[in-house]
Amino acid sequence: MARKIKRRPGSRWKELISQGEEFSKKEVLLLYGAVAVLCLLLGRGMELRAPFWMTGTVLCLLQVPGIYYRHRKALYEQKRFATANAYLTQMTQAFGASGKVLLALRETRDTFPQGKMRQLLNTALAQIEKSCDVSLTQREMLDGIYRQYECERIRVLHDFMLKAEQRGGSFQEEFRLLESIRRLWEKTRLDYRRNLTTIRNLVSLEYLFLIWICIYILHQFPEELQILELPLVQCLNTFLIVCFFLVFFQMDKRLCGSMLVETRDTGRKRMSKQLPKKRNARLLPAPFYRAIIHRRTRAEIIREFPGWLFDLLLLLQKDTVPVALARSMNNIPQVLREPVAQLVERLKEDPGSAEAYFSFLAQYRIPEMEGIMRKLYALSMGSGIRREVMELMIETNMNLLSEAEQRRLKLRGDILSISYMLPTVPVMLCMVGYGIALIYMIFRNIMTFI
Repeated sequence: MARKIKRRPGSRWKELISQGEEFSKKEVLLLYGAVAVLCLLLGRGMELRAPFWMTGTVLCLLQVPGIYYRHRKALYEQKRFATANAYLTQMTQAFGASGKVLLALRETRDTFPQGKMRQLLNTALAQIEKSCDVSLTQREMLDGIYRQYECERIRVLHDFMLKAEQRGGSFQEEFRLLESIRRLWEKTRLDYRRNLTTIRNLVSLEYLFLIWICIYILHQFPEELQILELPLVQCLNTFLIVCFFLVFFQMDKRLCGSMLVETRDTGRKRMSKQLPKKRNARLLPAPFYRAIIHRRTRAEIIREFPGWLFDLLLLLQKDTVPVALARSMNNIPQVLREPVAQLVERLKEDPGSAEAYFSFLAQYRIPEMEGIMRKLYALSMGSGIRREVMELMIETNMNLLSEAEQRRLKLRGDILSISYMLPTVPVMLCMVGYGIALIYMIFRNIMTFI
């Protein structure tokens, strides 16, 4: 077992240590050595004098604790994701076989080795078994597991299991849907992390290649100009080496983020139809500003609608459409809260109103949503083909979720593609500095001859 580093940890180190992570002194020393060797090689190539090389090396070594912390944090987040994913898989299978939360927890606990998850499950089982109100304690214990991992998939599964156990019956179709959603969620998260790793490595290699180009250019200058000896060039070369580790540090920072927290923001406030009293809003004419608000709200609805529809589909397995719509208000994205509340109120006044379904967010003209609302109206009227309609809605929701994840990943990929430009900024600054140094040396030599 790796030895723990005996140091007074900061708050971020305490967080990992409290979760059982250990920090190897050997790994830290190797990382310090690798950074020092890389600084030595780059310094030799750029012919840095001792004061500049030592300054650059010290600045680079100061970044080693942060780099090592992010490395361990990334490994920790991968373990959390693997544990949560295994928990979701096993709980779905166990509950599908027994239909009881307590039995599913026992079977799931036996599949985990000693660790945080097994400890959580042991605590939950002990509290449930000695409780007088089993139903309430089950919810509290399951909520405790969810809070430890902050994974929306776990919350949805727990909510469904509690409702399914209370109502009874067969839920094979629902479990098929849950498993499909879990597989899609697992694939997208792992693909995104692989993309992040690839981009970080490519950006680092790109930077090293550009540094090699700078070294090659510097050595093409005539020796009699002695450009490499100028303090300006020495400072620029030191700056270039330090920036390499800063860029790597920033790229590596993305990899230590949580893989479990949902990317969507369900807490956004619904955009007002009236212009807010802000200075930047007054710069735009009212029609243009309303058009921007309309487009942003439409994009947010498209992003949030599949997740809400998934919760609604689970409720529709046992509830009628009006009841399911009303109960879905307990956990609904903010952008959909007001429209759904208006729909529920209209259905209370006239349960058979087709206009209430067909006018739901009609001003945004989203074809997939219009199709879903037509199917909901057919279900509410008891068309006799409930299973067929439900299967069509499930298939449509799977397609919507897949498209939403693809759009989200594409947007992230477009943003991350800007990262490839990061190495060019310090390199271009150095190139400009080299040009200034060259002009200065040529001018000085000319003045010497004169």
